[in-house]
Amino acid sequence: MAIQRSKGALSLEMSVCYGIVGLCFESRFGLARSEEDIRAAVSSLNKALELIPDGHPRVSTILNNLGTAQSKLYEHTLTVIDFKAAVETFLRATSHLSGKPSIRFQAAASCVSLLSRNTAFATMDMLLSAHSRIIAILPEIVWLGHDIHRRFWESSRMGQVVNAAVAAAIAGRALSRAVEWLEAGRALIWAQVSSLRTPLDELYDAHPKLADDLRIVRTRLQTSAYDGFSRRSDSLADGTGLAGNPAADDHRKLVIEHEKLLKKIRGSPGFEDFLLPKSYNQLLTSRARLDGAVVSST
Repeated sequence: MAIQRSKGALSLEMSVCYGIVGLCFESRFGLARSEEDIRAAVSSLNKALELIPDGHPRVSTILNNLGTAQSKLYEHTLTVIDFKAAVETFLRATSHLSGKPSIRFQAAASCVSLLSRNTAFATMDMLLSAHSRIIAILPEIVWLGHDIHRRFWESSRMGQVVNAAVAAAIAGRALSRAVEWLEAGRALIWAQVSSLRTPLDELYDAHPKLADDLRIVRTRLQTSAYDGFSRRSDSLADGTGLAGNPAADDHRKLVIEHEKLLKKIRGSPGFEDFLLPKSYNQLLTSRARLDGAVVSST
């Protein structure tokens, strides 16, 4: 067992080394523009990927770096093979849920950019797939575990991202998807805050214990969501924006507990969409309920 752990640690260290070598070759390519360098970068990063366990959190980072190198190789060779390789790698990077949301978001955004700049090789399906990855990652970027000020800041800067996705869906005549993405973007912050106040009557009828547990957690979150988290200059430098303190730690623990409860609730029959953004069909149903005569009293 000790030998196996030693081999695993060595493999991980070798993966890191190959990753660094790959980035060095990529940097030299930026200076000398030698195809040999960028191909060496792709080869080294592929080796780094081979040596790391599939579920390791660094997989998405390596895939994102590999996709970047492959996209640079494509821009040098302009071949469809290199183009498709870069797109596929970026999309793979977005699917590794153990990786940092920011890295997965960056990979999805890079994929959208690559597809948008190269319409000769890109298809609308490929572009919409890349946009769908971005929309799926947004709730992780604007996470309930961050304080409310950061969540508002993150959501405001994501407006252009959502608008671009909706515009692409409209251009591709995927109108139902455009409506869904528009609704998801609109509700990004308010869905988190308002979800803490959503009535639990139906859940209480079917699963009173789950409903009670969720009510308690949400009540505590309702209070902690507005507490100011202390900030440090070094925490801002590394991009987290949060300093370690008991209030912030307790808040994030509540968020994790909240997410576990939601997952358990959504695993129950009839509650699969509990507190999730509405689908296009659900939005149409809501719209239909509003149709009819309007009666006013004076």
